[in-house]
Amino acid sequence: MLTISRIKKEYGSPICRRCINEQYHVNLRRKNCRYFKASDVCPRCGNTRHIVKRLGLSGYCKVISV
Repeated sequence: MLTISRIKKEYGSPICRRCINEQYHVNLRRKNCRYFKASDVCPRCGNTRHIVKRLGLSGYCKVISV
């Protein structure tokens, strides 16, 4: 199962939703994620984006098989 703590171990900090979708081949949408209040630089892509703080219930249901 994919969790934010697993992502933190791999990248050192949480990453943006676009990178999660590309890296883990999931289809998370904006409503599936909870974000930090301010934008930050994603450690994977290097762009300033909203970083995923945690996944909502629907997000966890989507990534349960990853």
